Amino acid sequence: MGKSSKKTLQRVIDQDDTSLTELRVCHSGNHGFNSMVASHFDRLGTCIGRNTHVKKMVVHIVDDASALGVQCLAFFDGLKSNSSIHDLSIGGGNGHHAIDGVAHGILNVYQANNSHLTKLDIHGFDLQNGGEDTIAQTLHKIVQSNATEQMNILYQ
Repeated sequence: MGKSSKKTLQRVIDQDDTSLTELRVCHSGNHGFNSMVASHFDRLGTCIGRNTHVKKMVVHIVDDASALGVQCLAFFDGLKSNSSIHDLSIGGGNGHHAIDGVAHGILNVYQANNSHLTKLDIHGFDLQNGGEDTIAQTLHKIVQSNATEQMNILYQ
C-alpha cells in the first residue's frame, strides 16, 4: 500500500477528520485508496462502516490494478453498515468490464441499504451478460425506498 493510500486509510479510521468527505477507491492520489492486498480493502470496509463523514464514494474498477474483489467481504459489510455515503459513483474504465464481481457486489449492497443514497453514477460498463438486469434491479429498489426523496441517477 502506497503512502497516499495509508494516509487515506488513516483519515477514514479517524472519526474526528471531518474534512474527508470524498473517498476514491482503487485510485491513487488525493483521497485515494488502492492496494494489491485484499485484507487492506477489508480493513478499509470495516472503517467505512464506522465512518460518518464520508459523503461521496467513487470506485474505479480496473483489471489487475488492485486486489479489491468479491472475496473482500468486510469491504462490502462496511458499505452495508455505512449511512453517510449519499453520492456513489462506480466506473468500469473503458467499457469492457461486465457488471459482475465488485460492481455487482456494490450494487447488491445498495439494493438493500439505500435510504440515504441521493446520487448514483454508473459508467464505463458493458451491459452484456445480465449487467442491465443488475442495474435495473438496483434502480428499482432504490426508487422504491426513496419514493419521497429526490434521486439523481446517471448512466454513461
